[in-house]
Amino acid sequence: MLPRLLPLAVLLSAALGVPRIAVAQMKPRLEVELVTEAGATPTAAQQWYKVLTAAKVDDLRVHAGASSTLPDVTASYRAGVPVYKVVGVVNRSGDLVLPSVTFRPADKARLAEWLAKVRQQGPDALKVGERLPFGLAKDSLEQFRADLSRPLKLSTSGMRPVEFIHQVADILAYPLSTDTTSAARLNAAEPLVTELRGTSLGTSLAYVLGQAGLGLVPRVDDRRQPSYTIVSLRDKLESWPVGYPPQQPRRDLVPSLFDTVDVELDQVEIPRVLSAVGAHVSAPVLVDYAALQREKIDLDQVKVSLPAKRSMYEIILRKVLIPQRLAHEVRVDDAQRPFIWVSTVRQVTELKSKEAAR
Repeated sequence: MLPRLLPLAVLLSAALGVPRIAVAQMKPRLEVELVTEAGATPTAAQQWYKVLTAAKVDDLRVHAGASSTLPDVTASYRAGVPVYKVVGVVNRSGDLVLPSVTFRPADKARLAEWLAKVRQQGPDALKVGERLPFGLAKDSLEQFRADLSRPLKLSTSGMRPVEFIHQVADILAYPLSTDTTSAARLNAAEPLVTELRGTSLGTSLAYVLGQAGLGLVPRVDDRRQPSYTIVSLRDKLESWPVGYPPQQPRRDLVPSLFDTVDVELDQVEIPRVLSAVGAHVSAPVLVDYAALQREKIDLDQVKVSLPAKRSMYEIILRKVLIPQRLAHEVRVDDAQRPFIWVSTVRQVTELKSKEAAR
């Protein structure tokens, strides 16, 4: 990025009466902003503050309460000098998460080398590569994906969410922990009405937790031990997703969704329609009840009617859902098994925009 900025540096130096050579040789500023994740200890932040101070960065700020911030490196130009700003996150394990790399307290020398490279070359020359989810190393992320891709073998219909979490915790390859607030939310949550058996562990956990305003986060501690943590979605932390957008056409994933059938509905509750569609297409239907509740939509109180006609299941879903400000889409779980996701039009639109931006 620096070569593109030099013409501007020349203009500024001329305007300020500073010799061109002085501006061209001025050392880039390296500024660091540390964001402490909810649950991170003050001691961890203080420790990293000392390490970064010793690394002689030009500006260092530490603050909490902005946990939605993602690790980043950006470049700007100030008074004729390149400014490279590094944003890092101190997580609950006390690690420093930076773009595509995580440093532990013992990694002081490696961190110093990383910072020196940023100062010398800027973010473009650094070539940090694609940011991996949760700031994990590739091998660690693959470990979690392998664990969470396994199918759920429990029947969940009618099960209390807190009991579901307890049983799945015994199945996971790595420990699962939570705090008292999250545990209380799960304990107070209504029994599940969705049958998740056969869906991947990751998607099932993300769905059940999400309906209680919670999320699943994979971690690797300073001893490189993997584990899972349940967090509040209010903290806007990155959490395991409820499935992914498919790479295949929907007709290939769920061909029976496009079967034609004789249909006539007379004041039928939407859950009954969804259940019938799910049974025919052999794909679970996951309803985002949390999003519906936010928009005050109670499916049990909504009845729909359709005139006698032959129609595809896909079209039936649209006609039933759209008038209620609802939408559906085909998604795949961690093992690429399809399911039908039903949520509000607003939530589906926001989800698509977010995933398209990645």
